[in-house]
Amino acid sequence: MNIGRNKTLLFLFFIFLLTSFFYFNHTPRICVLAEIDLKHEFILTISPLTPKELELARRSLQLIMEIDPTQHYEGVENVEVHWMQSKKFSGITVYRNDGGVIIILDESLKIKNEKNPWDYVKLGVVYSHELSHALNGTKDPHTEQITDAKIWSLLRTNGVLVKVVTNWVP
Repeated sequence: MNIGRNKTLLFLFFIFLLTSFFYFNHTPRICVLAEIDLKHEFILTISPLTPKELELARRSLQLIMEIDPTQHYEGVENVEVHWMQSKKFSGITVYRNDGGVIIILDESLKIKNEKNPWDYVKLGVVYSHELSHALNGTKDPHTEQITDAKIWSLLRTNGVLVKVVTNWVP
């Protein structure tokens, strides 16, 4: 048995534990207990959006406003936005006891290709929906009719808007 090798492995394991402990305790996470369909579910955020991700999210809203000029987002800078991993939800709006609002988006909406305008549409549609809840206090199913369903309907029925998206430069 090689004692030097065992010490190295023990040292690496110790570094791994310290790194894991630091990451878990220093990544801002939010745990939300949501009641959905009369069931309680815990939703744990992964992280807040980085400044770059926030900028991409704001660009996605600019594209959404080009598709549907009735969409408005005054006050968006006052809303916290976090990522989550969810198989059920693409986005959730959480109202805090102190009056603040947090939007939690599924990480599958992250823009993977900054040159692909359809990635911005995908994020923007969900972000727009959640912002309608957060900024205007809209409730489902009305929110869907004035945001995501409306935007997708415009894109399905208006070839000019599809060209606007296809030719859009982020």
